[in-house]
Amino acid sequence: MRRLIGMSIAVATFFVGSVSPVWAVDVVVLGGESAVSSDVVWDLAGCVDGSIERIAGANRFETAAEISRWFEPAGSAPWSATALVATGHGFPDALAGGALAARSSWRRPVLLVGDSVPAVVHGELSRLGGTLSIILGGTAVVPDSVASELEAYGRVKRFAGSDRYETAAVVARQWVYPTSVYVTTGSNFPDALSGVAAAGRESNAILLVTKDSIPRVVAKELDRLDPHTIRVLGGESAISAAVFEELKRYSHNAVRLAGSDRYGTSVAISQDTYPDARYLPDTIVIATGEAFPDALAGGPLASKLWAPLLLVRHGSVPDVVIEEIERITGIDCTPVEGNPALICQTTDLTISSSECEALERLYFAMGRKGTVGSWFTAPDPCTWTGITCQDQHVVELAINSHSGGTIPPGLGDLDHLQTLTLGPFEAGFTLTSGIGELTSLLNLRFNYYWGLTLPPEIGNLTQLETFSATAVGEGFCSEPDFPTSCSNYGINALPEELWTLTSLTSLDLQPNNIGYLSPNVGNLTNLRTLYLAENALSGEVPIELWNLTNLNSLRLYGQTVGSSLGCLTASDPDFADWLTSYDADWNDGC
Repeated sequence: MRRLIGMSIAVATFFVGSVSPVWAVDVVVLGGESAVSSDVVWDLAGCVDGSIERIAGANRFETAAEISRWFEPAGSAPWSATALVATGHGFPDALAGGALAARSSWRRPVLLVGDSVPAVVHGELSRLGGTLSIILGGTAVVPDSVASELEAYGRVKRFAGSDRYETAAVVARQWVYPTSVYVTTGSNFPDALSGVAAAGRESNAILLVTKDSIPRVVAKELDRLDPHTIRVLGGESAISAAVFEELKRYSHNAVRLAGSDRYGTSVAISQDTYPDARYLPDTIVIATGEAFPDALAGGPLASKLWAPLLLVRHGSVPDVVIEEIERITGIDCTPVEGNPALICQTTDLTISSSECEALERLYFAMGRKGTVGSWFTAPDPCTWTGITCQDQHVVELAINSHSGGTIPPGLGDLDHLQTLTLGPFEAGFTLTSGIGELTSLLNLRFNYYWGLTLPPEIGNLTQLETFSATAVGEGFCSEPDFPTSCSNYGINALPEELWTLTSLTSLDLQPNNIGYLSPNVGNLTNLRTLYLAENALSGEVPIELWNLTNLNSLRLYGQTVGSSLGCLTASDPDFADWLTSYDADWNDGC
């Protein structure tokens, strides 16, 4: 049963007709960038109103292990299967075995192996527990050496025949009277990938045939199963009309589920499994139709999630799949405004609601929850290098610009922003009064700039907890590509309004060109770190610094040559004792 947006209580609601209700539909993408590109993920973001999560590892074996982690441990009963194990270098045995793994009484993952058991699979087998590992296929595809490794996790059972057709028949013997049998070609994988999820959902078996014949061992198994319905996967280029007619001998109801290509066939299977609004899923699983490993392992997961498995190209979503997603979600797919690789404009830093909502749905797909910044780099002239959305609002933003400039007042429109990182800037940089509108800001960082002016409106950031401003260091002044004078690098003066931000716990202003430390620094009694090294401070250190009794670290060393920072111990003989209570990294002016 699907769930309503914003509700955690399942409600038994039935609908009639073709109009779908407004539900939150999530998407699970199988495989990494090499299988399903970020362009596809972005397109999907305009089609669904739930989240998008990518499950991927560095290779097919790791991806299968990552998919397996969605399954619960098996338990310790004597019949508790740990997992089904198949070769990662071929598809036929795992197709039939995937239906067994997916059936409701099993619900176990499929793990992939080569000539040995990969370390990541060992780790997953240990997590799953259980007492039985089932190998799919003969020793030619999964050697006895693998079986020996699996014995470390309990008993090992092998389902195998003399070829792929007999192996599928052996697996099918685990059923007594299935309501349906799915029949697919044993010569290619695309049509069957979506069939595994569908067969498993209804706890039905999969059998393999050739294009032009039904192998004898398969015919015998069909005779024994006596299914009510036979579902033939794929068009006549995969299974001929003659074979389809012959299959009718084993069931009164034979249907062909096929599209014009593998993508259309995955849609036909989805529509057969989820025919109308009463049965629509709340999750869609996406896999590439150009390779088999990710979908082999993902079929049982799709069945577990009661989700169709739809196929896409590496770099695009076929129109027929788009239409099926629209049927399931009940909303029209709309392209997300802006560049799919980077949302930015050089003159306007506002973000549209549709962009932010799309980014919210991408919070897992980019590899780290909430972060899209790791997905792209910032080509000129774009400036947005990282963004995080939460509850459909931008909460983190990173901006750089190699030419410097001015951040416009539009920055203030991001009224839920909590973390703002600006830089690096290879020229002067001016922060407008719009910064004062970001009253929810908790963290403000400036990285590697030349000139920086802080407006008095910074005093409006009353919730600010951390503030750092790291200018290009003085040592860069001697480099050929940089100015010969550093008199204007960094921050020259601090606005008095800075000392009203009593929520600050960390203030890092090194290196800069600050020449004066206000006595009002003593107002920041919550400070734990205060870094003012490599500036141009001179004169006596204000005695109000003593008020900062929560300090853990103070840095005042390395002031610019020519400055005359007063002796820290001159103000009071107890000052040195106070410094020893924490990490005292300071300049001895005596």
